[in-house]
Amino acid sequence: MSALFPFPMRISLVSSASFVAAFWCCSTPFSASAQSVSASIAAGDRAYATRDAAGALAKFQTALKVDSNNVQALWKASAVSVALGEFASTDKQTMYYEQAERYGRRAVALDSTSADTHFALAQALGRIALTVDPMARVKYAKEIYAEATTCLKLNPKHAECMHALGEWNAQVMRIDEFSRNMAINMLGAKVLENASWKNAEHYMEGAVALQPTRTIHHLDLGRIYADMQEKTKAQAQLVAAEKAPLLDYNDPNYKKVAADALKALGS
Repeated sequence: MSALFPFPMRISLVSSASFVAAFWCCSTPFSASAQSVSASIAAGDRAYATRDAAGALAKFQTALKVDSNNVQALWKASAVSVALGEFASTDKQTMYYEQAERYGRRAVALDSTSADTHFALAQALGRIALTVDPMARVKYAKEIYAEATTCLKLNPKHAECMHALGEWNAQVMRIDEFSRNMAINMLGAKVLENASWKNAEHYMEGAVALQPTRTIHHLDLGRIYADMQEKTKAQAQLVAAEKAPLLDYNDPNYKKVAADALKALGS
């Protein structure tokens, strides 16, 4: 969780603005195929609501077997793939992250006006960035920033995109100044100049305000406060992360991370 661009699974699968209906060019607008796709996506949503990420992914993939261009199934399959990969073994993690990127890119290509598709791609790229050499992450930094900012332009109240940008700023600022300047000046990563602790705090506080029951928002805001030497604020957010309800697949893991971070802060 400490490396560059760790964007964990944090998408709310049933509350996003981009719900694309599956219409077919045939005599009846709601064909059996379209109904089958909708039913599979709804089943995936129900599975994820019970924190059954594997079951949710299977349902979204079932929908894609019928309609490979269904944007809703694509971005949701991308998001769930990231969730399944985050704490998986190395081999499985690589598979899930690469799958998430494929789904995310396909979703953006099909609907560039959807905030959810841009977030899904940003999240997938953020996770992949963790698996490459630090200097190789620079190219990911540019695209992640572009996708996350596009997401917020399309939906300024998208909590997951706020979180993504908050974490992007925090992770850039956690790079030592020499390495950061080298990336900016020698590798052309001018986008890193946009990063600041103030931005990290702003976006992550926005995510918490929009979704106050999400464990991951409190966890990452707490860690930002800790890096900013705001110990009291950090402790409050980490405690909130521990007490938040179990909503997302990885919440038990996030709560363990929060507990460890509290211990590290001390009394």
